[in-house]
Amino acid sequence: MTKSKTVEIIGKNIRYFRHEKDWTIDQLSEKCALSPSYMGLIERGKRETSISALDKISGVLSISIMDLFFTGKLPKGHEKVKLLEELQVKLKQMSTKKLKSMARIIDEVNVI
Repeated sequence: MTKSKTVEIIGKNIRYFRHEKDWTIDQLSEKCALSPSYMGLIERGKRETSISALDKISGVLSISIMDLFFTGKLPKGHEKVKLLEELQVKLKQMSTKKLKSMARIIDEVNVI
């Protein structure tokens, strides 16, 4: 993996975890004591940053610094990912009739 690709992955993962907390870039920046413009450059993969800054960011986001380096669609080890993987296994085993029932239940829950 090239350095610029790694920088992009780190930025995307920071943005993902920030969105998971429903935080703006300003909120994350303030909590990390970094400027919003600097944080924006990091998230867009336009700026390399130090390990100490990544450690600070991951701490504020309540994740492991290693979560910032994962290349999957969603960083592995994240609670939401684990739940989705478990649900996927269970859903694959269901009949079409049961899947339709589950879809209705999910639709009802989303309305609440």
